[in-house]
Amino acid sequence: MGIQTFFYPSGFLNRTAVVVNITQPMQVVLEGVTFALIPLTEGIAWNELLDVLHLEKSDLKGQSSAEKVVTAYKEFASFKAKGDVVTMEEAAGFTADIKREGYGAI
Repeated sequence: MGIQTFFYPSGFLNRTAVVVNITQPMQVVLEGVTFALIPLTEGIAWNELLDVLHLEKSDLKGQSSAEKVVTAYKEFASFKAKGDVVTMEEAAGFTADIKREGYGAI
C-alpha cells in the first residue's frame, strides 16, 4: 500500500504541512503525491495558515471554532502552493537550526 492510499487525488488540503525548520516555501513530491511545505515563521501554525490563505481576523469575527475551520477549509479551494517543486534531498538543503522560544510558566 503506497502513500497515495492516504491522500485525496486532488487538492492541497490534506497535503499541506507547516514546518518549523525550513527557510522557504516549497513543494515536494513523494511517491507521486505533491506536498506543499510552508515555513512556520510566526510560531503558531493556525496564524501561518491564515496568512497563506489570505484570511484576516475580521473574516472570522463572530464565528465559532468550528465555523473558523470551515472558513479555512473553503479557502483551500483557491489555494496555490508557493515555492519550487524539489526532491526530498533538495528540501533538506533548505532546513535551518531554528531555536524556538518557550512560553508559559517558568
